[in-house]
Amino acid sequence: MNETLRARTRVVVTGLGAITPAGQTVAEFWDNLVNGRSGIDYMHLIDPVDFACKVAGEVKAWEPKKFIEHKAARRMARFSQFMVAAAGQAFEDAGIDFDKEDRDRVGVLIGNGGGGYPDIQEGAETLFNRGGMKLDPLYLAKSLGNMAAAQVALQYNLRGYNGTIVTACAAGTQGIGEASMIIRSGRAEIVLTGGCEAGITELGLAGFSVMRALTSNNEPPAPPAVPSTSLATGSCPARRRRLAPRK
Repeated sequence: MNETLRARTRVVVTGLGAITPAGQTVAEFWDNLVNGRSGIDYMHLIDPVDFACKVAGEVKAWEPKKFIEHKAARRMARFSQFMVAAAGQAFEDAGIDFDKEDRDRVGVLIGNGGGGYPDIQEGAETLFNRGGMKLDPLYLAKSLGNMAAAQVALQYNLRGYNGTIVTACAAGTQGIGEASMIIRSGRAEIVLTGGCEAGITELGLAGFSVMRALTSNNEPPAPPAVPSTSLATGSCPARRRRLAPRK
């Protein structure tokens, strides 16, 4: 990248969104964090009876219709619903008026590790128990890892750069860094970026359990929290944009 361009192009965060185990708005999320209220609790999405780890960070009482039109939400996997909902918060927080923006210059770059784990597991169960022709016709359109970024673009008619970072736990952070590079390179004026995940399934829990990557301390944390690793889901995007060059 041209070093002069790198030095002169300032990129800033102008809006935030959050759908997380610790809150479904940025304000709720931050209040819980600073007051030591953890989003980790006993699992309810699945029965972890066969596994050592029985706690996780679940987005509780999730109702996508609060954020997304019902028909559109039915066509999305859970991880994409999280991202679209949180993206809406970020755009609102930024005060963006898309009627005054060039949508060809508004991009989306999202990081996630596994995509639609619940849909993948459900698809496998259907395939082996009922046969392949009984699969949900939208199985692939829901489960592919790039669909969170694709759904944000579809719901907001964003026609600029669109991409997905799949680098495990680093994906969201890498996405934010690379979004800045996309803006600095001139490929976009605004980029919605961040990370999302919805991997709490028997498949996801089994995969991490056999790696011995999860905690066996099954008491939900209380301040001060004991460091441990458990599964978690949610989405935290940020809207970034270019500022005028320094004078």
